[in-house]
Amino acid sequence: MSEFEIRDEPRRRTAVVHASLAQDELPAFMGRAFGTIFHAVTAAGFIPAGAPFTRYFGFGPDRIECEAGVAIMQPPGTPERSFDGAGEVQPGELPAGPVAVGWHIGPYDTIAQTYGQLLAWVGEQGREPSGAMWEVYMTDPGAEPDPARWRTQVFVPLA
Repeated sequence: MSEFEIRDEPRRRTAVVHASLAQDELPAFMGRAFGTIFHAVTAAGFIPAGAPFTRYFGFGPDRIECEAGVAIMQPPGTPERSFDGAGEVQPGELPAGPVAVGWHIGPYDTIAQTYGQLLAWVGEQGREPSGAMWEVYMTDPGAEPDPARWRTQVFVPLA
């Protein structure tokens, strides 16, 4: 894990697919959802405005409540309009405000350690988490087969 920082994030419009699933279903869900989302975004005349993400709303003993998504924007020079969604792909947003941000380098099955370190650091800064955390996948596992080289940015909204 590298350094952590606190910064202000702008509100970002997103296209998302919501899910309530078991933890072992998460990888298959994300693979399917990202393909569906990118197709719906381009079919609606929008373009991705960043790497794909997963936002986590709750962890229960048997279920994870989450959404897979991508920030979106309109192509330059086109009139402002809303993304209305398509099928299971719905409009959403990543919130504006202060966040603690850190990097996880390595396989996804060790990302809980990064969350633990980041949350401990947040407490050391005298801050409190507030709201759903998310992670942005800067490395495509299909393009980089070595999990030790995968880069994921972790975001913790702050009160």
